[in-house]
Amino acid sequence: AEEKAKAAVAQEKAKAEARENFLKLCLASVQQRFFIEKFFADALPVLRTILPEDKRLKTGSPKMTAINLKVSENWSTVRADLGLPANLEWPMLGGAVLYGYLSDRVHNSGMWQLLVGSKTPEDLMRLYEELAKRYQVPLEIVDEESAASGEIEVNQYSQDPSA
Repeated sequence: AEEKAKAAVAQEKAKAEARENFLKLCLASVQQRFFIEKFFADALPVLRTILPEDKRLKTGSPKMTAINLKVSENWSTVRADLGLPANLEWPMLGGAVLYGYLSDRVHNSGMWQLLVGSKTPEDLMRLYEELAKRYQVPLEIVDEESAASGEIEVNQYSQDPSA
């Protein structure tokens, strides 16, 4: 009986670890896109300098896909101006545009449940409940108190002084 109980605990632990890894991979796409957007913001002044007549770059907030294309077309200049290693190549992704690739992963994460924080305002919670029903996905309320302690663990490596 004790062996059976240990096996059950080990199986539950393995399931929890697999779920955590799945959620991390879903979140990875969001984080990757966030940092690519920050990088494109850094690259935009370089692109505007070397491509002063490009109408797509002149607007206040050009589309990320336009920036992405110009970064890839002008990679050696952008890389040098931003102080990146000379041997760093721009990813090709089988011809896909990096920003589009990441957006697709964000929007099609394969995660068919709706996670909502426990401190979500009531009117917003009600909307999420209805969306979960509409799209026939489980709604899971995540305890924000325990998540706060997890945030400390996650952000121990953060360079953001506000974290």
